[in-house]
Amino acid sequence: MNYFCLVNKYFFLVVCCAFATQVWAADDSRSDTLDVSQYSIHLTITDFAGQSISGFCDIDYRSKVAGLSLSHFDLLSLTVDSVRYNGVGAVFTQVGELVGVSHASMSVGDSSRIRIYYRGTPSSDASGFGGFSFSGLYAYNIGVGFDATPHNFGRVWFPCIDNFIDRSRLELYITTGSLNKAICNGALVGSSVNVDGTITWHWSQTIAIPTYLATVSVAPYVNVEQQYSGIAGVLPITFSALAADTTNVKSSFVHLPEAIAAYEARFGPYVWQRIGYVIVPFMAGAMEHASCISYPKFAVDGSLNYETMMAHELSHHWWGDLVTCKTAGDMWLNEGFASYCERLFVEQTYGWLRYKRDVRKNHYDVLMNAHINDGGYLSVAGVDHAHTYSSHVYNKGADVVHTLRFQLGDSLFFNCLQGFLVAYQHQNITTEMLREYLTTCSGNSLTPFFAEWIQSPGFVDYCIKRHSNSAAVSLSQTSKASPISSYTPVKQEVTLFDANWQPTTVVVTPAATLANCHSIDLGAYDLADYIHTELDIDEKVSDASTGEYKRIYVNGLNNFVESKLNLNITNIVDSAWLRIQHHFAAPRKSLNLPGRLHLADRYWEVSGIANPAFSASAIFNYDGTATNSFLDQTFISTTEDSLVLLYMAENSNDWEILPYPVNVVGFATNKKGNFNCTDLNFGLYTFGIYDSSLPATVDQYVGANDCVLSALQEQPWLPSWQLLPNPADNSISIEIQEVNSSSITLSNMAGKSLLRLDAANQTKLSINTSTLATGMYMVTLADKQGRLEAKKVMVQH
Repeated sequence: MNYFCLVNKYFFLVVCCAFATQVWAADDSRSDTLDVSQYSIHLTITDFAGQSISGFCDIDYRSKVAGLSLSHFDLLSLTVDSVRYNGVGAVFTQVGELVGVSHASMSVGDSSRIRIYYRGTPSSDASGFGGFSFSGLYAYNIGVGFDATPHNFGRVWFPCIDNFIDRSRLELYITTGSLNKAICNGALVGSSVNVDGTITWHWSQTIAIPTYLATVSVAPYVNVEQQYSGIAGVLPITFSALAADTTNVKSSFVHLPEAIAAYEARFGPYVWQRIGYVIVPFMAGAMEHASCISYPKFAVDGSLNYETMMAHELSHHWWGDLVTCKTAGDMWLNEGFASYCERLFVEQTYGWLRYKRDVRKNHYDVLMNAHINDGGYLSVAGVDHAHTYSSHVYNKGADVVHTLRFQLGDSLFFNCLQGFLVAYQHQNITTEMLREYLTTCSGNSLTPFFAEWIQSPGFVDYCIKRHSNSAAVSLSQTSKASPISSYTPVKQEVTLFDANWQPTTVVVTPAATLANCHSIDLGAYDLADYIHTELDIDEKVSDASTGEYKRIYVNGLNNFVESKLNLNITNIVDSAWLRIQHHFAAPRKSLNLPGRLHLADRYWEVSGIANPAFSASAIFNYDGTATNSFLDQTFISTTEDSLVLLYMAENSNDWEILPYPVNVVGFATNKKGNFNCTDLNFGLYTFGIYDSSLPATVDQYVGANDCVLSALQEQPWLPSWQLLPNPADNSISIEIQEVNSSSITLSNMAGKSLLRLDAANQTKLSINTSTLATGMYMVTLADKQGRLEAKKVMVQH
């Protein structure tokens, strides 16, 4: 070796440096020159005191190019002792993470075997996730390194082509002490006792896999064996754990059959040799090694607290192991889908409502924290190396898969995904490949959806225009941290409530009437037959809002957690149906805002059905501190004493400043406090702040998302009525042409009710306004079906 290095020093440096640059700039390049069919790994793992391993690896491969005479393999931190090429000693070099082997020139299709003898102490990843570890009674590997470049981490324990796209079979011969067992991929072929009392365990992984999915774990394991009757036959299940942990294993994995059933029903049969979980003392999570999942001991506590982790790792045997992302930028195809599969497991095991709750919690976490965790708003696909395993990839990835499911519908969605897995099984996939397959399979062009929801950062935000007092339904659209000025309309659910509060849900695709305003055609459904309208109450579109609805029967406190609002119901008659949404995007602006009053980049939408006597108060909290993900940090620039709470009755009205004082918590520069809205009304709420340092017109908005369309002007759907005079002085006369009325309510523009009159069987009523202050007021007529219509009236003396 020394002689070779001296006489070939210039050649060696030129070749290795050039190759290293090529490999780390595009580490898939070697897969264009050679193809490994099988690794046969022979390792002795008995030196727990010295934390070292030793052995050799046979690499069977063929050349994909003519004239291949130098082959390189990845090996990290371990020392190569010698190399043999087709049974004959070969010259090699080892520099950094590369082992270079010189050999006879190979033609296209030629097959060879290289045997590399090596030893040493294997490495762990600096991030704390990934690599090889000796820990107490255990020795085990985790196949990816979060900080590693590339992330694949097969190279920490055997020489290999360590990328996502090279797939190979495995034969593993692991020698352990007499009290230990080796647990690896595939099926156990057998074991043999050696003359020194050690045991060699032979495992065979017959389905080719990328190197990061290869695994070995050594400990005094005992196996818990089970079976599952799968679609393609009986599936063997093996849990490998210390004897003291086997009872907890049985309890913590009690719902594994539901997870298998959920994924086989939706994605097709489990194709691997067995379902295996091997318990290791890894504190950072789990790893989906093919047919042999490395599962953390802390999660095997006899409870079901971590069962979604169990389900997540199993689902990788479809998303990640069966098909594998081609690049780190496509990691959402592994991790986003696996994170979504946690919700499918929950749906299978506990039902739709639990599924919906889990989706909402994940979506809330994405909107609150993903940009904080990842240092900004990212796309789901195409992230850089540092964000391969980010919140956007996992959690927002699950978010968009949930939305995609609704866009296609369950039948198309799951049938097409199953077809995709069959078409590309044991292959590497990209975001574009999934997009094109789903487009062809479903007959729906998904290019806009992928471009806007998956390949771009940020969120779209939708707000419905009509709740109760107009005949037209339309949506205004804004966005959060997105480069897209106008999103392509997506399928939505509109729910209509009749006079008995019974819902009817209509699936529609809004039309882009204006750039950021969408009109909704409800087809044969006549809005005159319904008293209330809601958008997406089952949260099937993961836009920039979180919401929750409840049927409430008694007075008292109600906490809408994901809506970020606490209510105190002070008067309820029979019951009330309430929905509160918190939008993480800027609200629609209006022309009437005073100069230099600027709106927050979030708002609330309070809607529902209730008796006119219903009353409630609410605490609107603002928080720009780190404890609340800096939600209002940039909005509140220096001091919060000029904050105000604003109200908008409908999403096409003007904002009104409410008379509630700001309640500063602590001091006026800590960006934390609240408003106590003592008279909560249906409508929109947001914060405003006076800031003389900003331009006067920054929030003086006129634009398409006003959503006031000539084709959708409000139409009378209640009995025809009018207010006279308007403006009024000492009284208002109310004339109603039909006797279908129930009540008349007078309110100020803050929504506070001032007077209520019984209007049953009345055609003419009057209101004394002589004691009212000059200003604008709202008169609301309710008919006998509970439908409402409001009109403004000016009182001036």
